[in-house]
Amino acid sequence: SVMAARRRPSGAGALEISERFFSATFQVMGHVAKSDGRVSEAEIAAARQVMSELRLDGAQIHAAIGHFTRGKSPDFDLEGTADELREACAHRPDLLRIFLEIQVRAALEGVDMQGPARSVIQRIAELLDISRLELAHMEAVLRIRREQFRANGGAQAGQDQRGGQAPSRRGMSLEAAYE
Repeated sequence: SVMAARRRPSGAGALEISERFFSATFQVMGHVAKSDGRVSEAEIAAARQVMSELRLDGAQIHAAIGHFTRGKSPDFDLEGTADELREACAHRPDLLRIFLEIQVRAALEGVDMQGPARSVIQRIAELLDISRLELAHMEAVLRIRREQFRANGGAQAGQDQRGGQAPSRRGMSLEAAYE
């Protein structure tokens, strides 16, 4: 039950966490993309971008697309999926923030966080016990980063204009997090 899940922050093993994180990432992304009734080309491109950043192989891409499709289903259980993820990541709250950041980035690229997507993202944050303030901060940082990326002509995000490594941002890369 939901209450039982809320009471026992057991945490899970690394394999279970990565499987939950993987399936939830793409299911929720599909759910958010479909929230306004249709999935746009930009939303599909955003999902593909996440897949490429995670350096998924062919089989994993196939699985991710399956999860995305499942998330688009009208009977997708957002609450249950978020509860399972929160429970699995009980000892890794940083992963819940990375999960939310991925969803915000995809929603920004897809529909600029407009319309129903925003309320779904707010609901996800709530289910993961992440405050509205933290969500607003996350969105602001991601918007700034996206503008800088565009201003740099889409140069590789990890490099500054001289070709050297830019100072690392707070937190870790998507790929490192998924590892």
